[in-house]
Amino acid sequence: MGRSNKEWAQSDHLTVVKNAEYWGKDPAGTAFPYLDEMRWNVVPDATVAVANLQAGSVDVIFPASADRDRLKADSRFQTEEAISGGWSGSYINQALAPMDDIHFRRAVALAHDRAAVVQAVTLGQARVAKGPMGPASWAYNPDLKGLDFNLAEAQKELAQSKYPNGTTVEVITINTQPYLQVCELLKQMLTKINVTFDVKPIATAELTNRAYVLKNAPITEAGLSARADPDGLLGESLHSQGFYNPGHLPNPQMDDLVERARQTYDQAERKKLYDQVQQMAIDQVFDIYIHYGPLLAAAQSKVKNLSTIWGVEGKQRWKQLWIQS
Repeated sequence: MGRSNKEWAQSDHLTVVKNAEYWGKDPAGTAFPYLDEMRWNVVPDATVAVANLQAGSVDVIFPASADRDRLKADSRFQTEEAISGGWSGSYINQALAPMDDIHFRRAVALAHDRAAVVQAVTLGQARVAKGPMGPASWAYNPDLKGLDFNLAEAQKELAQSKYPNGTTVEVITINTQPYLQVCELLKQMLTKINVTFDVKPIATAELTNRAYVLKNAPITEAGLSARADPDGLLGESLHSQGFYNPGHLPNPQMDDLVERARQTYDQAERKKLYDQVQQMAIDQVFDIYIHYGPLLAAAQSKVKNLSTIWGVEGKQRWKQLWIQS
């Protein structure tokens, strides 16, 4: 396949060009992607991103929830929203103290006021999460029993842990506005059970290295998009050999459930197994699931096919976008 990278300036921008050897075509026989060239600018500040859109210097942005209504009301722009099959929340490394203590993990999870986070950070546009599969997936189960916000129960779990008087936990997160907002809220919430979140914002590449390669972060505040098949999310984050399982601790029961679901084509049978997988992930606090979505894109009116930009997995899809001159 031909190379598509044209230019990359770290932490500034990436420019790619159309790969003439790409096999995909639309029903009329026109080759994907429609655009000959694209440039992504790195703009961590949501206010600056909106200003760039308003100035006409960019064509598409992914704005913060706070900017949604005014962009929707502005006739110069169009917006596209979705709720993905993935989740946003806290990856837990069960191999590292203090997260190696299940009672401590449950105490931390029970102290998360997810509804308050959704309201404050997404203005109610996201959905409160219980388990790892979001509502866009066929493996989603709205009837799972979550560790809902309950400070009294959190105190009871903490009292049973190795840290009955609380402790400090290092939390790494992506250095962008939404994740920083979430971490600040969680930091305030956890003080109610005498747990201190030591939040360290870092670049995405460094976060990936620390969380999943070096495996030296007790909590990683990030998210995980869905994949074409539920195993792509559940297997990668919950199986002991999954890349996005930070601790990689052996768990024969979880591994068996995930592997059995891989061995059948019967979707109803897989759904039953995935229900068990997700409930076990919640009960043992493999991760803490805070919310699903929201996915929001805003664009100039000249951008066509914006409705195709979000896949159900929550990833951006660009091959059908084009610009009307």
